[in-house]
Amino acid sequence: QKFLIQENELWKESSSDWRANPSSKNLYPKVLDEILNIIRNKYPNEIFEKWRKVIQKELTETRFNHSIRVSNLAEELSISYGYLFPQKAKIAGLVHDITKQKTIDFHLEKFNRYGFDGYKSIPKEAYHAFSGKFYLSELGMIDSEILNSVAHHTLGNPQLTALDGIIYISDFLGSDYFYDHPSFDDSFSLAKKSLAYGMNLKAKNTMQDLISKNKSIHENTLQIYNKTNKLLEEV
Repeated sequence: QKFLIQENELWKESSSDWRANPSSKNLYPKVLDEILNIIRNKYPNEIFEKWRKVIQKELTETRFNHSIRVSNLAEELSISYGYLFPQKAKIAGLVHDITKQKTIDFHLEKFNRYGFDGYKSIPKEAYHAFSGKFYLSELGMIDSEILNSVAHHTLGNPQLTALDGIIYISDFLGSDYFYDHPSFDDSFSLAKKSLAYGMNLKAKNTMQDLISKNKSIHENTLQIYNKTNKLLEEV
């Protein structure tokens, strides 16, 4: 899309005025609202429906239902956290597992095509997160924040953005294991109040599961657990 920047009386404010009064009630909010409206209009419901049809063809019914749950949870969490673009979070949640059921050869082909050597240091169970980013790009997804949230939804990253964290948490909350768990309602209620709590919950459960299976814990998961644990201790 191309936007034509036109003369606008709302935008006529000098840089010195902005520095002196950055939260001006006369101009700043109106300018911000205009910018937000432009961005929000990039994610109308038709875009969601377009990707819903794509995802439905790529996944089994069970995995598709998981993606719908994650999508809905991501939208709800984004609203709770004050994330400005809940529709964007909804789309990211929908598409996060697009290559979950692809073969190892499919993943490796994407990694080789895009020169991604990082796969050598991650478990095979996380391949789909990174190949998903590349595949979505091939299918026309150009939003880098959505693409990165897909790449980070399994292992996470110590420097997660708000959207990264939302999808990271929603993937766990919407899993077949946890969605029907007796503690879901309480955990979801707490996660809506604290991004750190939600991320800590997923990291902790991931580590417990890996330990029970005698598998290694990726450094990203451990770093997220330690970082969020420290934040929660300070509250």
